[in-house]
Amino acid sequence: AFSRKHESQPLLELVANAATQILGCERASIFLWDRGRHELISCPALGMNGATLRLPDTSGVVGEVVHSGKSIRVDEAYRDPRFDKSVDLANGFTTRNLLCQPLRDADGNLIGAFEVLNRSDGSFTDEDAETLSQLGVPAASALENAREREQMVRSIEHLTEQVTQGVQIVGESPAIVALRATVKRLAPTDLPVLILG
Repeated sequence: AFSRKHESQPLLELVANAATQILGCERASIFLWDRGRHELISCPALGMNGATLRLPDTSGVVGEVVHSGKSIRVDEAYRDPRFDKSVDLANGFTTRNLLCQPLRDADGNLIGAFEVLNRSDGSFTDEDAETLSQLGVPAASALENAREREQMVRSIEHLTEQVTQGVQIVGESPAIVALRATVKRLAPTDLPVLILG
């Protein structure tokens, strides 16, 4: 299912939803690490009406996970000094427990973190940590593929825009008028067209 998603946002939503179902928890978030801006971007932050959440990359448990590259399990969130309560306060949620794993690309580079909150029956286990880690492998790979595809689509759109600016077919002969009509009819399609003459 992950490989069939060609855009990042629907893919991340699918992965987060799969994590909540598999691990029996209330919420899941995938944080992507924007190193240049020193930000963690959660998209989606499930349970927050599809909102994108942006935090400093030093914030809370997720910040520690991306900087250390190690997973963290917290059994009582409000008693753990690493836990950042500001997100809970902002949206009226109460985090009881959490599990956060580093998210790595195919080359092993740390690209973010995968966090699940509030296991339905007790605390998260070592088995849950292994499951979340394994779920992150195909998720990161599919995300990388989706991002590459999105970049290629943007490049094609940009090149098409550059090529077509200022291009004009001149002339009023019946052959040129017919050619313009054909081009106008084919323009909305994805068919490649080569005009010779």
